[in-house]
This record gives sequence, structure tokens and C-alpha cells, in this order.
Amino acid sequence: MARNKKGRTIWFTRVLWSYMPCTADGFAVMFVSIMAANAGVWSALWVVHALGHPEWEFYAFMTMILPIAALLYVAETHSNDRK
Repeated sequence: MARNKKGRTIWFTRVLWSYMPCTADGFAVMFVSIMAANAGVWSALWVVHALGHPEWEFYAFMTMILPIAALLYVAETHSNDRK
């Protein structure tokens, strides 16, 4: 497996300003992150509706921030280095 300058295996490749998975590990990390974001949103929406405040639905989508930030961090550390 190819490694970057930090010694980590390359799971993502840099495309313009974003990252694309290039191995099965990269796809697995992306899948888990997306599923965590979906689970967080659905759980938060369920709690908001159970509390009887459907006008707070916007805040449920804030639960997506942490899984997406974690995915971006992993993609940055496991990508090929910038030239």
C-alpha cells in the first residue's frame, strides 16, 4: 500500500478542494461516517418530536457536524500530500 509523508496509508485522493476515497478502507470510513450522521439526525428528530417542539427541527441537523468533521479529518490525514 502507498503511504504519505506521515507514514499513513493513503485511503483518499485529493480532487480539487475535496477528497475522494480510492481504497476499500476509504469507502468504509465514508460509509460509517454517513451512517453516523444519518443516525444522529434521525435520533435528534425523534427526540424533538417526542418533546413536542417540531419547530426545533433545524437544530436536529446540527448533529451532522461532528461526523462530517471527523470524516474530513480522517480524509486529510490519510490522503496523498499536496504538491
